[in-house]
Amino acid sequence: MQAQEETRKRLAMAVVEYLDKVVADGSVAGDGAESLEVAKQCISDAFGINLEDETQIKELSLKPFSLDKVFDVYL
Repeated sequence: MQAQEETRKRLAMAVVEYLDKVVADGSVAGDGAESLEVAKQCISDAFGINLEDETQIKELSLKPFSLDKVFDVYL
C-alpha cells in the first residue's frame, strides 16, 4: 500500500474509532447514534476499510492513541 493511501486509511480508521467511542460512552445516543453507525459505514466504504477484517483494523488502528487524544496534544 502506498504511504499516502495508508495515511488516508489510518485517518479514516481514526474517525471510525472516534465515532465508536462517542456512541459507546453515551456522548451521542438515539437517532444520533444510529446516524453515526451509518457514517462509519460510509467512511469505511469510501476508504476501502473492511470493519470485519481484524487484521486490517489492527494495521490501521491508532490504538492505544485516539483521535481526540491527538487533538488534545496538538491543538
